[in-house]
Amino acid sequence: MNLTTKYLAKVVLERIILTLVGFTLLFTFFNLIAELDQIGKGTFLISTILAVVLLKIPNVTYEIIPIATLIGSLWAFSELASTSEFTAFRVGGLSPKKAMNIVLIIGLPLTFITVILSEFLIPISEQFSRNWGEIKFKTQSTSNFKSGFWLRDRFLLFENTANTKVKERILNIKKINPDKSLNYIKIYDFDQNSKLISITSSVNGNYQSLEIKNTKILNAWNLVEPTTLIIDEKGLVKLEKYSNLIIPTKLSSKTIEALTVKPEKMSAIELSSFIDYLNSGKQKTNRYEIAYWKKVFYPFLLWIMIIIALPAAYLHSRKGSIGFKIFLGMIVGITFHLGNSLFSHLGLLNTWPPITVAFIPSFLALIFGVFIFSWVQKNSI
Repeated sequence: MNLTTKYLAKVVLERIILTLVGFTLLFTFFNLIAELDQIGKGTFLISTILAVVLLKIPNVTYEIIPIATLIGSLWAFSELASTSEFTAFRVGGLSPKKAMNIVLIIGLPLTFITVILSEFLIPISEQFSRNWGEIKFKTQSTSNFKSGFWLRDRFLLFENTANTKVKERILNIKKINPDKSLNYIKIYDFDQNSKLISITSSVNGNYQSLEIKNTKILNAWNLVEPTTLIIDEKGLVKLEKYSNLIIPTKLSSKTIEALTVKPEKMSAIELSSFIDYLNSGKQKTNRYEIAYWKKVFYPFLLWIMIIIALPAAYLHSRKGSIGFKIFLGMIVGITFHLGNSLFSHLGLLNTWPPITVAFIPSFLALIFGVFIFSWVQKNSI
């Protein structure tokens, strides 16, 4: 790495980090203001508010890092142009190809930060939020559907009171709490011929892992005072009541937790695992696949933002002030962010291929950046 590359990378990264920190603090302050009206509700105290706001910082940073990268890069390149430093580098042999190579180097640490946020810090902060007892009521999860969450537990052979084999189990849960306690549960059991053999209902219950002989772990639903409607082969119905009922399940703890978390806050590994589970039950995966592919392409977006900002270095100050260039950068960044979100929703509604939904906005931004860079090359003085 030569002196020119080190200097340009240092200047650009400093401006990007300053911009990122500034925006993070600003949006964190807005989050604090938004949470203040929760004081006095339940166990919400000022300390709880501060904890909630702090736990949101990784997600806030992750969401604004592309815009901060664009604005910070525009700030740095505009300054280099106004002081004619970039012109001196060009005279010294800085070709467009070398400038693009420098962009790749600048994007490497930003990409690393993005991956750390996406795969580690955001899932950890979300996990901590769900396990925080004081904010349990705040993070209680309900499905977007009025009927609640639906789960499919397949190929579980379980001997029940009617001496029939359960081949498949469908669960309906109204609410799932952070501690994996459940409200309003219904379990439908089917045999190998897909015939309904029992319906178990309970107002309260929980998901738990039981340790049995030889340190084997058995995952199970623990239902409190459930009632079971048993249907025999002749169609006769029998109602049984229990004080407590434990029903084994093949579903993992990660699968249950995934239901309480928005796809955008899950890591790519968690999304991939949950997509496999949904596919095994022949359930829709579009929302999770879109989130997965957006996480895959997200780091490349930072390089694209720097490419969009690079033409500012080729424009002299008399062709536009630093403030004006930064303002244009904010407009471009906000437009891209809103357009990307809109395109994701359209893709979800129209069931477009998830990889296409995630790829096209970034690809269009790349074409825009390359076009502006080529145009500036031909028209700069």
